Amino acid sequence: MSDYYQGPNNSAKLKAVTLTLLASATILVIWRISWRLSKRVIGLPDYLLMLGLSLSICLAGFNLDPYFRWGYGYHKDDLPPDIQKALTPKICFWLNQVFFKATAGVIKLSICTIYMNIFSKPVLLSTRIARYANFALMGIIIAYYTGGTLVSTFQCNPIRKAWQGDLDGTCIDNTKFRVANAYINSFTSVLLVLIPFPALLSTGHRSKEIWQFLFLIALGLAHTACAVVRVVMIYVPNEGAATDPHWYNTTPNTLAMAEIFTAVIVSTIMTMRPCFQVVFSGIATTVTSTSRTRRTKVDSSGVLASTASQIRRSDRQGFMSTVVCHDDYREFRHRCLAFNPTRLINNSTLTRQEFVSAGTTLQLSDNVPTCNRASQAVTVDLCRIALQIPTSKRSSISFELWLPSDWKGSRYLATGNGGIDGCIKYEDLAYGTTNGFATMGTNNGHNGTTGITMLNNPEIIKDFSYRALHTGTRSAKKLIKAFYGKKPAHNYYLGCSLGGRMGIKAAEKYPKDYDGIVAGCPAVDFNNLQGQRAMFYPITRSADSPNYIPIDTWKGLIHDEVLRQCDKIDGVEDGIIEVPDKCFFNPKTLQCSPRRPKNCLNAAQVAQLQKIYAPYTYPNGKLIFPRMNPGNELQAVSKLISGTPFSYSEDWFRYVVYNDPSWDASTYNTNDVRKADELNPFDIRTYPQELPKFKKRGGKLLSYHGGQDNQITQFNTQRFWNRMYSADNDLQDYYRYFRMSGMFHCNSGPGAWAVGQGGGAPAAGIPFDPQHNVLAAMVAWVEKGQAPASLTGTKFINDTATNGIDFQRKHCLYPKTQAYIGGNPKKTSSWQCR
Repeated sequence: MSDYYQGPNNSAKLKAVTLTLLASATILVIWRISWRLSKRVIGLPDYLLMLGLSLSICLAGFNLDPYFRWGYGYHKDDLPPDIQKALTPKICFWLNQVFFKATAGVIKLSICTIYMNIFSKPVLLSTRIARYANFALMGIIIAYYTGGTLVSTFQCNPIRKAWQGDLDGTCIDNTKFRVANAYINSFTSVLLVLIPFPALLSTGHRSKEIWQFLFLIALGLAHTACAVVRVVMIYVPNEGAATDPHWYNTTPNTLAMAEIFTAVIVSTIMTMRPCFQVVFSGIATTVTSTSRTRRTKVDSSGVLASTASQIRRSDRQGFMSTVVCHDDYREFRHRCLAFNPTRLINNSTLTRQEFVSAGTTLQLSDNVPTCNRASQAVTVDLCRIALQIPTSKRSSISFELWLPSDWKGSRYLATGNGGIDGCIKYEDLAYGTTNGFATMGTNNGHNGTTGITMLNNPEIIKDFSYRALHTGTRSAKKLIKAFYGKKPAHNYYLGCSLGGRMGIKAAEKYPKDYDGIVAGCPAVDFNNLQGQRAMFYPITRSADSPNYIPIDTWKGLIHDEVLRQCDKIDGVEDGIIEVPDKCFFNPKTLQCSPRRPKNCLNAAQVAQLQKIYAPYTYPNGKLIFPRMNPGNELQAVSKLISGTPFSYSEDWFRYVVYNDPSWDASTYNTNDVRKADELNPFDIRTYPQELPKFKKRGGKLLSYHGGQDNQITQFNTQRFWNRMYSADNDLQDYYRYFRMSGMFHCNSGPGAWAVGQGGGAPAAGIPFDPQHNVLAAMVAWVEKGQAPASLTGTKFINDTATNGIDFQRKHCLYPKTQAYIGGNPKKTSSWQCR
């Protein structure tokens, strides 16, 4: 025999396998850790995985070093004679033993911590068994691999024992130690594969997702097989060992590298959330379906929501979103349909639960026809949940919560209503979810656009005043926490008109409900608002009255004269009254005279206009409500001055103030508004002078109001803000108000009115950024402390986003107003807030 072994050199296999698996494992780990760092959800399994990868890289280095240097294995007979006595190969062999055991232990602990999170609150016997087995396995791994690492490090002269075999005493036999180590590796690897199986079998699934998950099991089995084969090769005599006592060095070491790096890869992939969530979301729940509904069965200890919750909580400890094992679409759809909301909301009735994919146009066949919303386009994947939630023995709310698959910033958005109606604003639900908010809406306690259901039912009036929104928000937060596994980080509200009042009432009565409230054109001082609206009909009378002013006259003669007197006050003639405060319309210029015998108004009609454009007061001069906005005539003819009773105010006096369906709107006078304000059911007035609790907790409130509003005069919001400012000179710290020139009621108009104030046209084409979008401005204020100093409105050509932008204009923070400084008036640079 030669001085050293000169048989076949199989080191190329070891190099190729080690380097390939090392590169694969490193890429996967870096990918996973980078993603989780970006989401700031690094947890214990991540730290263990990074430690395991670092140890495995060291192990690979110590294992490969002799092969790259000398081309052979570790034993002295494999090496050239001149280095058989050298220290370097001995150190490499020793460190290889130490780092193999340390690496194997750390990687397996990483997987165990994932199991620990998954089974943190077991609800079935199978999951309890898995939890206890996992704790036992963790004990074995910690005990053995700690001991094995220490033995490898400190046993009596391990290098000489392994190389020379000439030491006496009680030193551990190296071959037996390697066999014992291989047995333990095999045993713990098999347990790691088997622990999830009881829970896996409990789900009863036979879906594609299960087979995708089983791919991970196959990887785990490959890891286990490497350990088993190594045991056989080391321990069982065979022909190879008989002819070459050192034959097993290269091949077993190759298997050892495969064993370690397969474990790293399995640990990385196993901690990618969807694989486990698909499987384990069914541990507590099974889903059965019929042609029309889906029902969820839940075990005695909790609903599926608790399982989803615990899985989401473990996101911080070991899961990451990816499509490696299962695409998010199917995972989210499964979770949506398996969710059981009625177990969380007492006495609620499920009316609809469905997964809605992006691009769907929902057919709202159940929606009340008068709500004028037959369909709604959906732009993102979402889970739609609809409930009927009782608020008393005689009242309930219709509730919808839309949960987007991409829940951005963990934000919740509640939406308001309008007029006196009970219509869920589906366009706002779609708007919120498009921008990543979990979004809720209610019917405000009754269905349709009239107030007839309030007749002799104070519970519905209570819902309308404040309870419906609060109940909806309280229920939504419970469901959100259960569905996503954590409560919303920030809570927002968005509403206009009645919805604006609802937001301010929430800040007053339930200051903890929302962090940020956008209250557009708010219907504050609600009773007096209804009185002011009611007073127009006794002035204008119906179309058959002798002094009735036709709609065409309002839109032509009167509106043109208002603009002639007021449009140029701001320096630009563009159909926009930039500063309504300075516009005091004088209708006498339209009165017929010998010089103006045509295209004019008679004295009685001029008297009408004087009353309509004047502040509304009691006979003693006490203000009831501020004057109507001049320039709103094009839209005001549809309700306020149409020659018919304003339906909202008529219903309010009929069904709430007097409980008398026969009340005649033509008989309205100031005694009626006085009665309404004295009655003030459930403090619906909503006219606080301070919001101390809302301010103290850091809440933010933002209002905007159009300068040519045709339903609620802008001067009322101005009066309201001034009233609050008189009590708190630091009001701007938490309540900011923007006057939006050229906007009618909540949207539309000749001005740059689109600021993302709601779904549909107000949001179309508007970027979700703090300068152009009022909801984004509120988000920046709440989450980053960036208080808005202006809002840039957009006017699209023909009010259609696809036609392109006509012009934009900044709307100033009140009390500042826009001042024209020269240049093209359609450029924002031509205006300045002063």
